[in-house]
Amino acid sequence: MRTPGVTSPKPLADCSSLQRDILVSTSEMGPSSGTALLRRLREEYEYDAVDLSKSTVYDNIRRLEGMGLLDREETTGRTNTYVVSEEGRSRLLAYRRWVVDSIPPMDPSERF
Repeated sequence: MRTPGVTSPKPLADCSSLQRDILVSTSEMGPSSGTALLRRLREEYEYDAVDLSKSTVYDNIRRLEGMGLLDREETTGRTNTYVVSEEGRSRLLAYRRWVVDSIPPMDPSERF
């Protein structure tokens, strides 16, 4: 968790890799149910032999809500839809910039 008033030079440093993947998937898919996110993450992790449980994904969704990075919208009595919050989008964009800026330009002699 973030310490109030302390920011990391790396955006999303306070998120686990699964939490970052949930944010990226939610951003890509748009408003999504937890079940749809679970299905998408299982597809993405299939080749890594990672077995994601429903409780693991929902626990991390709740943590992201608590961090203000995901918003929950109730669509029916039992189904919620999750969307990336403005704070989440801002931090995802900062994370993308950090990743891109961290990769040095390719030396022309290293090209394939």
